[in-house]
Amino acid sequence: MSTKVVEQIFSSAWEEAIASASPPKFAESVRHVDYRSFTEKVFGGYETFIRDFVQSAYAGHVYVFLNAYSPSVLRELKDAAHSWTSTQFSQQPPLVNDVTDYRSRRNWHAEEEGFGYSSTYDMLHFYPWNNDPIGAFSVLADQFKLARLISGLGDDSLKNLPSDGIVNRIEISHYPTGIGGIAFHSDPLMAQRFQLTATLNEYGKDFKRGGFAVGKGDGTILQVEPLAPFGAMYGFMPCICHGVEIIDPDLPADWDSPAGRWFAATTMVTSSVVQNRQVTLPVTGFPTLRQQIAQYQQKSV
Repeated sequence: MSTKVVEQIFSSAWEEAIASASPPKFAESVRHVDYRSFTEKVFGGYETFIRDFVQSAYAGHVYVFLNAYSPSVLRELKDAAHSWTSTQFSQQPPLVNDVTDYRSRRNWHAEEEGFGYSSTYDMLHFYPWNNDPIGAFSVLADQFKLARLISGLGDDSLKNLPSDGIVNRIEISHYPTGIGGIAFHSDPLMAQRFQLTATLNEYGKDFKRGGFAVGKGDGTILQVEPLAPFGAMYGFMPCICHGVEIIDPDLPADWDSPAGRWFAATTMVTSSVVQNRQVTLPVTGFPTLRQQIAQYQQKSV
């Protein structure tokens, strides 16, 4: 079935879901599905399947798509990302036409100033109008196509520039041992309705504590990282409460080492030309990064 037809099915399904209730704030549960089987039904335009999936996502279910990648491919992308990072200085340019690929280091604890949330990691920003220096757009092409399709944007949006309002971006992030994480937060739904990410190294081997987690409505935390075998891909609505718990809090902080957690997200974001852009917001009631470290230290005494 043509991509345009499938795109229209998704757009219609999202419109129906949005009209039925407010977007979910918290996660409901984790569902495991086979990646190949899922994509065959999506690209085949199985309308009932697509509508059931959208309703499930809109109810707050988080997906783990099994066997999405060969682990060796993910490790190679991680190694390329680490090598590229070592050649870049940290910067935070506005998202306008001709912006280059860049690295930004975030060591923020904004909640201590009375606003925002904490996040400690290096993020690499890659845009399709540049030369794809580490081959990220090539490796993640299928994931990006699926992300655009589920969100109802289609392939035409890949050509967008910041002046068009919505652009495609690959984000590869490194959460260093000892301090790396991002506090629980909710992302806006202006451009993207369903987020797809993949961890580029292995939980339980390359890092042993922390990682991707979601918040539930009763205030409890559901750790997703241990539920996803290496090579799986995560999928969730960005508005639900989610974060990355501190990576290996028992180890020294090390920004420059490849140790820690690496992940890649295929995203559609609003550019600097969009007026009244919605922003990421913290979710109260869940621990900040400093609180997570303090809690671990207390347990270790």
